[in-house]
Amino acid sequence: MIRRGRTIAAVLISCAALAACSSAGSSDSPTAPSTPIATAPVSKAPIPNGSGTPSAERPERPQPGEVLLGDLNTKSFRYAGGCGFEVPAPPVRLVDGKQAGRTPGFGGRSSTAEWAGSREVALGDRKFLVVRLRCTVGRERLVAAHLIGLAGQTPTDLGIIATGSRIAIRPDHDQLEVRADYRRIGDSPSHPRGHTSYAIRVAGLTPVRLFSGQQPDDIDPAIANLPARGYDAGLVGVSGYVDDPSETSWVVGLLDRPGRVLTAESLGGGYGSGICWKPTVFTQAGEKIGHDHLAYNGADNGTGTAIDLAAPSKATIGVRGVIDFPVEKNTPGLLIPANGVVPALATATTMTAANGQGDALVTTEAPADGSLDIERFGAASGSEYQLPVGAFATIDGRLAMTGAWYNTPINKPGAAFGMRPVVDPKDLGEKTC
Repeated sequence: MIRRGRTIAAVLISCAALAACSSAGSSDSPTAPSTPIATAPVSKAPIPNGSGTPSAERPERPQPGEVLLGDLNTKSFRYAGGCGFEVPAPPVRLVDGKQAGRTPGFGGRSSTAEWAGSREVALGDRKFLVVRLRCTVGRERLVAAHLIGLAGQTPTDLGIIATGSRIAIRPDHDQLEVRADYRRIGDSPSHPRGHTSYAIRVAGLTPVRLFSGQQPDDIDPAIANLPARGYDAGLVGVSGYVDDPSETSWVVGLLDRPGRVLTAESLGGGYGSGICWKPTVFTQAGEKIGHDHLAYNGADNGTGTAIDLAAPSKATIGVRGVIDFPVEKNTPGLLIPANGVVPALATATTMTAANGQGDALVTTEAPADGSLDIERFGAASGSEYQLPVGAFATIDGRLAMTGAWYNTPINKPGAAFGMRPVVDPKDLGEKTC
């Protein structure tokens, strides 16, 4: 239960809605997008077959100790998530192109991934791999593209750069041009009606989505200093209920210690409510961990809960970001989706939500109507509002707020709730439940 008004809430290849991909047999030929994107002068080596065999056109010999991404067997590799269904993105290990093990389920469903193609691309003077995965979630078919780069000398998944029912990705000099079709809430899985286009620019080890009107100079230099996947370090998904497991709802939180999660929500109602919320925490290490105790924000009109975990997590922890609240001036940062998709530029505005609690309205050009961002947190999560839920990170990659995001112009009456700060541990009261 949540306080009233504060709801819990490729490249690759152009691939037709995945049933068509599957029916194409072993062929992995690209389907040209409806509007061609100019191909940059990059390597003309064929798409690797995933066996680890290097391209015959590799232009230079490796130096001693050098790692060549083109030699990587992408059919047997560990990825950060599959196609964006899980919250957060768990490790997905492929062996000979098939997923080994199961991912955590949601609503009786879980996704299963398989390898669908890989290609080396040059972005400026840097080499990357774009790897396409196909995923099955019940009767729904998804496709996603992951960007693999070198963190030091270690091939590392830098995140999901595109996901949906159909994606088309082409290199264009120092960036990737992306188009994607995706399912919106209310769309049939076989007839998705959402569309988006953007560019991927890599700042250091962080891919960033840039939408129409946005420029590479809009990416703050601090972002280039983040480690691989540093933009969502510590992000967790939290599900829970009071009495009836069928009434489970979801929020996003921050693992700031191996044994503690901080949220922006007063889970169960806060002190004096007499209600004990029973949470389960889902981590980026693929764990499901129960709770030991809860503690609420003791400050006047403050929200937020700390969850002491029943066992320490092995996932990477994050650092809580600090932001003025109420937001006194428009503050640039990053939108962090909860499902492993790479960040987009965002702004925490001085506008507030309609719930009267001062929630900040966070705006971005990233789509705000995708089912993968809404389904878990909307009606399926006990909310009457169909809003996307994720996190806002400061430009140094620290998660500062969680909640809903919006596109502009905002329909203020429909802005039911926004984002609130992750609770400050110094404001926590005594432990309960």
